[in-house]
Amino acid sequence: MEVSTITCSSGQNRLNEISPATDVDNILKTLGGFGKYQKIQLLLICFFVLEDSFHLISSVYIAYRPFYQCEDINSTKYLQDRNVSQSSTIDISYGKCDIGIRVNTSLSSFTSKEACMNGYKYDIPKDRTTVTEWDLVCSGAERSELATTLIMLGQATGAVIFSPISDKIGRKPSNIFARIMYFFTALATVFSPNISVFLVFRFLQGTFQGGSLMTCTILYIELLPKELRHRAEGANITAWTTGLVLTSVIGYLCRDLTWRYMQLILAIITCHTLFDWFIEVEQSKDIPIKNQDATITAQSADSDEEEKSTVHKYSIFTILKNKRMLGCSIILWIAWITNSLTYYGLMLTTSTLSGDRYLNNILACLAEYPAAMVQQLFVNRIGRKCMLIIFHGIAGISMVLAMVCTTYGGENEWVPVLGTVFALLGRFAITGSFSTVFLYTSELYPTNLRNAGLGIASTIARIGSMLSPFAMTLSYIVPWGPAAVFASLNLFVTLSLLVLPETMGRELPTTVTELNSWYKDNNSCTFSRCSKKTHNLKNNINDAI
Repeated sequence: MEVSTITCSSGQNRLNEISPATDVDNILKTLGGFGKYQKIQLLLICFFVLEDSFHLISSVYIAYRPFYQCEDINSTKYLQDRNVSQSSTIDISYGKCDIGIRVNTSLSSFTSKEACMNGYKYDIPKDRTTVTEWDLVCSGAERSELATTLIMLGQATGAVIFSPISDKIGRKPSNIFARIMYFFTALATVFSPNISVFLVFRFLQGTFQGGSLMTCTILYIELLPKELRHRAEGANITAWTTGLVLTSVIGYLCRDLTWRYMQLILAIITCHTLFDWFIEVEQSKDIPIKNQDATITAQSADSDEEEKSTVHKYSIFTILKNKRMLGCSIILWIAWITNSLTYYGLMLTTSTLSGDRYLNNILACLAEYPAAMVQQLFVNRIGRKCMLIIFHGIAGISMVLAMVCTTYGGENEWVPVLGTVFALLGRFAITGSFSTVFLYTSELYPTNLRNAGLGIASTIARIGSMLSPFAMTLSYIVPWGPAAVFASLNLFVTLSLLVLPETMGRELPTTVTELNSWYKDNNSCTFSRCSKKTHNLKNNINDAI
């Protein structure tokens, strides 16, 4: 069939005025399903998502906390300052945060504990990480965790700010502005003179990264019909994982350089954002379609339908007022918090696992590729909800096993290694869950609430991500504590998701009334029910392509 290309000067106005009752999926199919335009746009979005991952996992390297202890003191000077006879004997023991001193004189002896008077010494050069450069240990350790918490808080801020902005001024300008500022704040971080300035820039990086990621998510959701939407999600999680792997490789290559060089390299990679306005294509222009007559007919039909339809306007308060929607939203929010806490908690604690920290981080990132493949293979066969239940179940069980291996390994050297394997399996499962919940959440809200619903869920998820840096602190107090928290939350979510409806193979809801009918028709997570729709889905995908 011959492919035509049309450009309509009034197209933008018509697209902006589409009624919620319009079958958007049918329009997307008519416009070509997955043609050249969609492929180019999806490729650009994937590249942006790849870059959005840089400054999250970079914390594992630029804020790495090596072995440390108090710097040596001059025993002679210590005795002189305290008017103690030089003939006295002095025994000094150096700890991480204090110095134990025992002095024996001819008449008496005394012991004392002193702070690290000369600072700290590390098993790596002092300029390698932010922790070593600014001595973010002992009483200053919280500021290192705060830096990671602030970038997570920035993500939540960016999701709140850019979600409504993208609805008002458009996805493209919002996305490009967020990414330009993402570049500038990343570059400015390189020149941070102290930890206070560094904290400010980390928060700003998180804000613009959150804005970029949010608008990218909405862009690919609105780019493809429902039969192909899971492919876009799979492509984006693959791009995200590739960004993590790339950052890990850069971290390894920069292991003998100051942390500022790694930060500079990651910033320079994103400098193309200054010119992206002239590269990224407007969604309403030059869209290739399979048949121009079919498009005109579809537009006419949509116009007739639009005139007969009432445009429903919703707000965030609609979610709070509708009891059924609020109940399901609360379950989703808990799932988002669990995903965020477990995913980032595992990411930040990978360096503490048995084995080489660089290798462990790269293996943990590589474990996300199979998660994307499994999600793609089964999300349209057994459903979004079923995939979430399976992934959370695997994550919960693997965390329990990892906790047992690392806590009760004893003298068996292979047991901690097995714990590392279970931790990587948990990383695999929570990655698949995180990928699926993005898709599932966007499909559970009506058209005019979709951006707000996804924005709220993403914002609430930052509660988990902001708590994740303190998983390391908890592990110092209770070694099995983080794994126990991760396991408990994932197993709880596994059970709570059973009450939510399945969205696979159904048209996206356009009104609250349609959404309520979904909730009443609560599909159970059974493979037999899901398999009945598989053949129809395959046919629809083939027709769309």
